[in-house]
Amino acid sequence: MKKCSGCDQSLPLTSFYASGVNPDGLQYFCKQCARLKAREWSAKKRNAQLEQVRVCADCQSNFFLDTLHKSRNNGLCLQCHTKRVATSKIARQPHTNMMRRRQMAKRLSDGACMTCRTARLPHSNLYCENHWFREMSVRHLGVVKYGEELKLLAERQKYACPYTGVQLVPGLNMSLDHKLPVSRFPEKQRDVSNVWWVTWDVNRMKSDMTHDEFVVFCHEVASRFSNPVVTTPGLLLSGRAAQLVNG
Repeated sequence: MKKCSGCDQSLPLTSFYASGVNPDGLQYFCKQCARLKAREWSAKKRNAQLEQVRVCADCQSNFFLDTLHKSRNNGLCLQCHTKRVATSKIARQPHTNMMRRRQMAKRLSDGACMTCRTARLPHSNLYCENHWFREMSVRHLGVVKYGEELKLLAERQKYACPYTGVQLVPGLNMSLDHKLPVSRFPEKQRDVSNVWWVTWDVNRMKSDMTHDEFVVFCHEVASRFSNPVVTTPGLLLSGRAAQLVNG
């Protein structure tokens, strides 16, 4: 048992905080009195700060110390400090954007990717292979982290369109298709298992149809003609249709 110097009560030793200064290794006050003393000290310090009035270096108005921003030594009131920070950010932004534009223009003029110094894809004006897949991830999935998975998906497909069998070339005819369209199934937008690589022409024709609906649609169109390959003078064919006509 030990007697508390604050409440004058004899309490068990577990009711006192440890102390490395006192001979018995315990504080003079019990835990409850120590917490009360700490609250009183904090309140006294806050009251002392409220009484300290300073003059703002910009607007010359009086302000209390507790209304300062995080930095307590800048000599500015909260309003002037906020204005100065915003002004400095606006002043730095054009310079930063100008430097970035110059770096990108230099890389593009050298035939490199606009993001890194790697050589660009033969059919891309901006990106190398890795950053092209990252850009497709951002454009179709909303995040950049699936770029590597989309590249592995193209390798598993052997860079061939599952509908037409046409060879897919990044930056030329390669397009990412959602098997379940995002317009009808928004919860499937970031589902990697819901996408695959097709040709740009197929993706445009498929529009907001599902895989099964698109296959049925293709059969309905083909069933209306005895010869599925119809050539028209002056008609520009691409992809699988061009291979069938030319072959």
